Amino acid sequence: MHVVWDGVGGAISIESIHSMRFGGRFCIVGWSATPFVAGGKGRGGAPNANMLPTNLIQMKGLDVLGCPAVISLKHDPALGPIRLSWILERIVDGRLRPHVGAVYSIDDYVEALQAKWESRFVGGCVLHP
Repeated sequence: MHVVWDGVGGAISIESIHSMRFGGRFCIVGWSATPFVAGGKGRGGAPNANMLPTNLIQMKGLDVLGCPAVISLKHDPALGPIRLSWILERIVDGRLRPHVGAVYSIDDYVEALQAKWESRFVGGCVLHP
């Protein structure tokens, strides 16, 4: 793989690094599998965050990048419209197809939010009017 966009962390990160080509980019955008990060729902910190195999990173010549989207927007709010435009352009022309894991009626928004909170589906959720 040329690029890994890792929003999970943990064992998935290590498997991903093993499958990368020489000179690839490993972009860390989240850490949902890291034990104790945010206490599971926005609580606490990360006393034992993931450890990446630095020997593999070096041998494969990988670039490891932290991509904290929300944090970077707090530092530079002007990035928001630029990023949104970039994403929407790719959705419109078909280069980016977000995964829709569930579809609900707008009247069932409470159920949709509960399902998302409980991780009952992977990807995004569409609410139809």
